[in-house]
Amino acid sequence: MRTSIEVAKYIEQLLKEKKMKPVDLAEKTGVNKSTISRYFSGTRKIPMDEIGKFAEALDVEPADLLIEKTEENPTPFYKENDETTTTTKEDAVTYIPNARSINLYGSVAAGALAIIDGVTELNVEKLTVSPQFLGPYANCKELFAMRVNGDSMNEVIRDGEIVIAKQQETYKDGDIVIFSHNNEYSLKRYRPNEIEGFVLFKSESSDSNFKDIIVPKDTNGELKILGKVVYCGMIF
Repeated sequence: MRTSIEVAKYIEQLLKEKKMKPVDLAEKTGVNKSTISRYFSGTRKIPMDEIGKFAEALDVEPADLLIEKTEENPTPFYKENDETTTTTKEDAVTYIPNARSINLYGSVAAGALAIIDGVTELNVEKLTVSPQFLGPYANCKELFAMRVNGDSMNEVIRDGEIVIAKQQETYKDGDIVIFSHNNEYSLKRYRPNEIEGFVLFKSESSDSNFKDIIVPKDTNGELKILGKVVYCGMIF
């Protein structure tokens, strides 16, 4: 399985082979050219939901970008019922071994509180995740995912990355959580004991313009913590 920077380098190689330039890739994918440059330099990871765009623009399968073909592994593979099966052009979407499918509920603001994208059970996206990224949570059923929008947590979680969160009964001081207040949502560091009578949701950003969010503890149920972040970054 290629790392993010290896995927970017392979995309650069394909561009040269196909006599294409980054600007051509930007036009075909709709991804900003400066963002593509950051992928190539390694200063930003390629989100999983853009792999399909790049594969289509380069006329390859998504699995071709993610998994390096070798003599031992000439085609990407997955496991089903404990048996290894090679993929074809038709079923190449099942390229992740022992993959899990997790609901992806739109985007969450890493900044001020914001209205969440409208999502219903009928239109919710599915995120295919390799269990190696979930560690001890690989078999946990209480997981959901969201895409991060904003830079208020960019010292630990960058804009555009995907977070996977676990729903649980209690949360500890220091957890990074997705929470709602008055039906608006955000992503912050949970600090319930720093200010008497209030819950502090702390920003961790290189930009001082982003401020902490302070919510009274007595909110009549209007404050809800939806989950603790257990993974952030690329999803391969």
